[in-house]
Amino acid sequence: MFDITHWQRLNDHPAHWRIDNQTLSVNVSQGNIWGYGNAPVNNLFLLPVKEDDINAQVTVTLTPKRPYEQAGLALYWDDDNYIKISKEMFNGRLSLVFVVEAAGRPAIEAMTDFTESVVRLGITKQGSDVSVHFAPLSPDQQVHWQTLGKTQSLAGNPQGIMLYTFGGSGQADNAAQFSAFSY
Repeated sequence: MFDITHWQRLNDHPAHWRIDNQTLSVNVSQGNIWGYGNAPVNNLFLLPVKEDDINAQVTVTLTPKRPYEQAGLALYWDDDNYIKISKEMFNGRLSLVFVVEAAGRPAIEAMTDFTESVVRLGITKQGSDVSVHFAPLSPDQQVHWQTLGKTQSLAGNPQGIMLYTFGGSGQADNAAQFSAFSY
């Protein structure tokens, strides 16, 4: 899954992440790229892509413990332009959140309660259409995708597919795991 040589690590702090048995574990980073004036975030993992059409999926394991603590999957243009789906603590609720930020103005496009620790996340770009999906992991290991939302792509091509964590405390570390990445 993670041939790390193909991934760019933005604000890399290698003491806070590791790869074991094809699973990327990352301490949830402090900061957030939400809106203008965002705080720098460590250990953003960016896989550059050249294709116009993208279908990326990853399994995320995280039980958020504090407000806005999150881990997820995104199409990333830059810190002020991205489309993401995250597993996070949002307003005191364990949730999946679909956000589009364009020109530094984020908007929550959709959200649903989700209390399980493990979820399969997906993001698909076909032409100018982007959709985000999730699938709870079932006991029979079948993947039953549900669409959380759809939007139009941002201008230009994304730099790549991003795996990220935001909203950590820096005092009570929580870790997210990313596994079974495909695109």
